Amino acid sequence: MIMRLADYRRTKIVVCPPRFLNNLQIIALACICLLGPLSAQAWTDDGKTIVFSHGEIDHCKQFALEAGEIMLARQSNEPPRYQYDQYGAPSEATLGMRDILKKLVLTYPARDTAAEKRSDLEDFAKKAKRICIKAYMEAVPASPSQRTAAP
Repeated sequence: MIMRLADYRRTKIVVCPPRFLNNLQIIALACICLLGPLSAQAWTDDGKTIVFSHGEIDHCKQFALEAGEIMLARQSNEPPRYQYDQYGAPSEATLGMRDILKKLVLTYPARDTAAEKRSDLEDFAKKAKRICIKAYMEAVPASPSQRTAAP
């Protein structure tokens, strides 16, 4: 069933306490909460290439951007400034994702040179995006590949 956008905005998102879920499950739950109504055409896998439909994993770009903001804040010993907060208060799912990212960023040491900081920043943002995409793929089943359709 596809929800109208107005109905989706009225729904409440419930995030389970972390003691019941591991980090990957929390990230997956947060990513699913950010998805909104799913399109009829989900991602496909033809055995060689995974193809996402337009806008299907846009929330993972925001997740990677926030990961970068958290890493920058860690490297400069300042609180993170989230770009999307200027447009409205973050959801509970977003706050949960940020908490997970703040814990994951602690696995990276504080760096001295700009090149090391940039390398860690790029690595952490890519890692966050991969985690988000993997969680999405585990939560949303693939659509049948159009290349394998019967003639």
